[in-house]
Formats: sequence, structure tokens, C-alpha cells
Amino acid sequence: MATSQISVRLDDGMLQKLEVLLAERGGTRAAAVREAVRDWLQEERRRDEQDHLEARIAGSLSRTRKEISLVRNDVHVLMAFFDRFVRSYLVHTPPVPLEAIDAQAATASERYHKLMRDIPSALQNGEGLAALWSVAE
Repeated sequence: MATSQISVRLDDGMLQKLEVLLAERGGTRAAAVREAVRDWLQEERRRDEQDHLEARIAGSLSRTRKEISLVRNDVHVLMAFFDRFVRSYLVHTPPVPLEAIDAQAATASERYHKLMRDIPSALQNGEGLAALWSVAE
């Protein structure tokens, strides 16, 4: 590998500290400068990788924020739908006569258990809420 020579100027205090470390650890000035430059270049590469990673994370967070906003909107729509459904049910469904309460409760229980059995298979086909309408039929 071809090498090039460079000149480095150090103030007296820094040079004195370098000489003390070289005396303790051994090595040459040139080796110390090469190691410092190599470490600096590696740190710069690490910073670049970190910046790239930060940009990716920021993009992911931005997308996640948008998706959460969409889910929040969906929840609001479902809450409004549920509110309208309950209001409609309460307004338009007459009370069950006293003599039919037991029979009505048994029928309601059967219908409820059938719905609970059918929901998982209806949702597994990937149609989401649309699959629930076919379960009710």
C-alpha cells in the first residue's frame, strides 16, 4: 500500500502529553497520529451511519403517526356507528312481554353464541368488518 507523508503541528502541552503516553505504552509519534486519524475516520463513518439510521427512524415514526391517526379516525367512526345503532335499537325495539322473557333470553343466548363461534372464521378470510355482515345473515 502506497503511503504519503504529512506534517502535523501540535502545541507544546499536547506534544508533552503525547510523549508521556508514548513512553508509557511504547510506539512512535507516527503510529499515534495514524491511530488517531484511523479512529477519527471510523467515528465519522459511525456518525454517518447514525444519521442514516436516525433518518430511517424518523420516517418510520412519521408513518406510524399517520397510521395511528387513521386508526383513531376509524375508532371515531365505529363509535359514532355504535352510538347510532344503540339509539336506533332503543328507540325502535319494543320491550319483551313478561311471559316471553325466558324464551327470548334463550333465543338471544343461542344467537349470541353462534355469532361468537362464527366471527373468528369470518375475520380470518381477510375481509375485516365486511365479513361480519355475512355472519349476521
